[in-house]
Amino acid sequence: MLLLFTQLAIFLLLPALLIAVALAFVWRKISRRWLFVAVSLLVGYSLYFAIMYFLDPDFGRPSADLVSLESSPDSNAAKVVVVRDIKGNVIRYFLEPYLSRMITFTCIFSFVLWRMTRYFRREVTGV
Repeated sequence: MLLLFTQLAIFLLLPALLIAVALAFVWRKISRRWLFVAVSLLVGYSLYFAIMYFLDPDFGRPSADLVSLESSPDSNAAKVVVVRDIKGNVIRYFLEPYLSRMITFTCIFSFVLWRMTRYFRREVTGV
């Protein structure tokens, strides 16, 4: 169950995690930090939704996954939650169907974050 919650957190918080990593490297180098965080969250989640939607037109519609409670193959007493796709294949990890879209988003958003940090970089004033 912990694995499922961890995967769900990664799925939902991926843009925020990427922004946090970027901030660790550029926090002192950028001005208007909180504006940068707000704008990058807005852009990140918008891009995330767009990639998830346009790379999978069924996103947001009723799920084709079938969740069932089945007996464990090891013993008759234990019950396990099994997730199957529409073809009946068992999906071992929640993120498995979304990995390619998440990797695409990570690559695109990393470039967008790099460009945004260039825009929010502090102006060096000559004294």
